[in-house]
Amino acid sequence: MMMRKIIMGRLGHYPTITYTKKGDAICEFSLAVNEGGKTTWEQINIWFEKGVEAYTYLKKGDLIFVFGEEMTRIFKDKSGEEKRLKEILAIELGYSKPVYTAPPQEEFEPEENIEFTPYYEDKINEELL
Repeated sequence: MMMRKIIMGRLGHYPTITYTKKGDAICEFSLAVNEGGKTTWEQINIWFEKGVEAYTYLKKGDLIFVFGEEMTRIFKDKSGEEKRLKEILAIELGYSKPVYTAPPQEEFEPEENIEFTPYYEDKINEELL
């Protein structure tokens, strides 16, 4: 059974990306989530184009939120012991900063002989008259 979750936290390391045999991207990273003064680590997977976007723009320490489905994978390790791994299959990511920067704009140089009177000075002068 899968449970949907929304969590917010900081990336614990730079994301890694792998590709399936069909060429689908899988991005993985860990997220440090602070819940009631206790830090827990969540393993996050995100697939396809969103995975490539996450790999491209996210870096260690970024604050993000994740909406996804919590699931448990059961597998056997090299010694044959059964292991359980809890992870979140991300559906959406939200960034706390812009994922792109706008191109720099030319600096504005005002003309030299322009007088500027702030709006509030006009109002003060009208009230005093």
